[in-house]
Amino acid sequence: MSRGKRCAAHVHECPVSEEYHHVRPQARGGKSVPTNMVWLCANAHSDVHYFLDEIERRAQARERHPERVPGPVAVHFGPIVRQVARTGWAEYAEDFIAGRYAAKYLLWSSSGEPRGEDSIVPPFWLATRRSEADHWLWIAETTMTDHG
Repeated sequence: MSRGKRCAAHVHECPVSEEYHHVRPQARGGKSVPTNMVWLCANAHSDVHYFLDEIERRAQARERHPERVPGPVAVHFGPIVRQVARTGWAEYAEDFIAGRYAAKYLLWSSSGEPRGEDSIVPPFWLATRRSEADHWLWIAETTMTDHG
């Protein structure tokens, strides 16, 4: 993980934690080539994978257009996050729907984390009601006052 301001989803005034995101996730056959990678801040990266997992859940439920996540869910994600997720989905949707992934790979979410009803974690902003950056700022401020 590096620090910078190259996030494709958000404008950052200060350097933030950023990561390469594989548009077609590595857990879904994505390669580490420039045309399959985009810089995202940690928050956007997490959100893209959460959105992809929502699309996959809809596909497994045999929804006709799983990439059309309903507005009440989609509204929480920025347009670039939705675009990156949908672009990645388009790369592997046919294989996913046709069941061409080995069963063991379907036990893993698009981010490579174990999948299961008990392991589905909401995006950071939903779980904490604050951004990841605000959370770490809060930790830093609390730590400074506790020791200070």
